[in-house]
Amino acid sequence: MRKLGVKIPEEQVGLMERRNQLAKEINQLLGGTVSYGPFKGLKFVGESWWEGDQDRAAILLGLYEKDILDILERSRTKYSTLINLGAADGYYAVGALMGGLFEKGYCFEVEPKGREIIAQNAMLNGVKDKLKIFGAATNDFYLQIPSSERDRAVVIVDIEGAEFDVLTAEVFDAFTRSLFIVEIHDWVEQGEAKIKRLQESIPSNYTLTTVKMGARDLSQFEELKNYNDTDRWLICSEGRPVLMSWFVIEEREI
Repeated sequence: MRKLGVKIPEEQVGLMERRNQLAKEINQLLGGTVSYGPFKGLKFVGESWWEGDQDRAAILLGLYEKDILDILERSRTKYSTLINLGAADGYYAVGALMGGLFEKGYCFEVEPKGREIIAQNAMLNGVKDKLKIFGAATNDFYLQIPSSERDRAVVIVDIEGAEFDVLTAEVFDAFTRSLFIVEIHDWVEQGEAKIKRLQESIPSNYTLTTVKMGARDLSQFEELKNYNDTDRWLICSEGRPVLMSWFVIEEREI
């Protein structure tokens, strides 16, 4: 979820400022609480530390990375553990635990401030005892997780290009009957070669599909009926510099 270091083109600065304003309005309107989607009821402590405040409106409306939320919701009875590499403020792990989608959660976040905020959000939402928080994810991160909890797990990976170093054949082999959801940062140096290497590391008993941002239905929100069309679409914008892709990698059932 983090977008640290992304340079905003000068001609888009005004749009980003408007997104910030809209996010603050929606945050106040909804009391800083997710009001739609599988994480409904999720609350956050203060402002985001990871430059994600512009996304707050989409998050509270259940629109942010909705394509991934839909996968999690469909999978809620199939998997028991959620593991999030690049957890930012704990949105996925805390939200999924609070919403009852998973029994246990593990967060890996490189920034100390991020780990502090994750812990605070977990406490605020009553899931502190279900969540464990670690530092940066390396290619042996799975050793921090009991083997019994690597059976039927969902692993969400958003680590700004480091996915190509962290996800190895050994990592996939360490999990059974599991699902990996990986945001692909193909803009990194030698991106095409790294994507190919990642694909080749996926064992033959896994399937790979690619997910991109899909449709958003804004007509369902009574809160947005008096906003103009431009503002409504800015509210659901994720502010990405390009169209991002997610690899959904799932082990076939035996």
